[in-house]
Amino acid sequence: MGIVYKGYDPLIARTVAIKTIRNSLLEGKSGQELLIRFKHEAQAAGRLTHPNIVAIYEYSEGKDDCCPYFIMEHIEGKELKDYLKMGVRFTFEQSLNIIEQVLEALGYAHKHGIIHRDIKPANIILLENKSVKIADFGIAKLDDSEFTQTGKVIGTPSYMSPEQCKGLHVDGRSDLYSAGLLLYELLTGKKATAVSHQRGFAQVMKGFSPDKPDTSDSQTIHIFNTIIKKALAEEPDQRFQSAEVFLSEIKKLSTQHASHKKPSPLWLLGGVVTGSLVVVTTLIFTEFNSEDGTPAKISSDAQSVDVAKVNTPSKKIPPPKKLSQYEITKIEKLLKVAQTHQLVGRFVTPPGSNAYYSYQMVLALDSQNAQALAGVDSVANKVIKKINSYRSKGNNTEAGQLTAIGKRLYPNNAEFRNLEN
Repeated sequence: MGIVYKGYDPLIARTVAIKTIRNSLLEGKSGQELLIRFKHEAQAAGRLTHPNIVAIYEYSEGKDDCCPYFIMEHIEGKELKDYLKMGVRFTFEQSLNIIEQVLEALGYAHKHGIIHRDIKPANIILLENKSVKIADFGIAKLDDSEFTQTGKVIGTPSYMSPEQCKGLHVDGRSDLYSAGLLLYELLTGKKATAVSHQRGFAQVMKGFSPDKPDTSDSQTIHIFNTIIKKALAEEPDQRFQSAEVFLSEIKKLSTQHASHKKPSPLWLLGGVVTGSLVVVTTLIFTEFNSEDGTPAKISSDAQSVDVAKVNTPSKKIPPPKKLSQYEITKIEKLLKVAQTHQLVGRFVTPPGSNAYYSYQMVLALDSQNAQALAGVDSVANKVIKKINSYRSKGNNTEAGQLTAIGKRLYPNNAEFRNLEN
């Protein structure tokens, strides 16, 4: 549709994002409808000022050769869709934290007469500080707008409520249905949709009920039975009637879970990633063992490689070498895996599948890779902060275990040497 630019506003001294629409798309009737939708998005989000909603600052339809654009808050983060696509599994606490923020934002939007109508992982941006932002109000419904009418189906089928799929009247409970689908996907890594795509078109499955999560975790089963099923009720009157009610139930569960939670094993720190992410890391590592790029065989204990042995850097720094395209591609993949590990808190654990391990594999290919070298230092700083955080909370066992790992991986780091196990 257009290009989103990163810009700088010198008057207010802030970085912004500038969303544009190509002039070539604005010709004819379809072009005018697209312009209306573009303006509609700016109007909808522009009404809202909330920490979990991307802010809109200014809108212009453009003049002469200038294309229409609006200026919005610049966000440094990734869409939830990207993490789910990579196989990242969020912990129970992380999933609840994300959905709480989504519901806070939806409750605020609904009170201001705006229904988003397209809540899905692609429109939820996760920032590095773990907060989220809802984006893309392009198909939002305003209470005083005639932009869409009953009978017109608009949205993303896999995340739409039954009434939205049928082109019926929608209200805030439709957004809450989508939020229920999102919560299910965060907890299970699988989609739960009431829409079947048969013979090239989508239709609502009558009597839909999401599959029970394939897990023995009692907390996940509990939230499925008490909250997700209610959020995904086919009839709106049987669902949560407001974002506030939905949020209240989530917060109750969060409080109960925190009060009964036992200290997690060290290898679970930072979140649990699905086997697919572990396999990606393992596959990349095994490919490096083959000079022609052919994947080597993966042993059954590939995931429990001794971190100390694998990650011990060579004393002699190899001279710079020209990297092959194969090596360049693998380095790019490894850096992405390392960044994902950092985001979910997998800094130095579990063995064979963590940020430090991924950065070291990059350095095995390119010993002077600036991003990997900086990444190794970043991991050290975050591990030290984690250790201090454990100690401040009285979790001395976890602090001691993490300190021991840090000293082994960073034997020349003075900060680790000064820490007590």
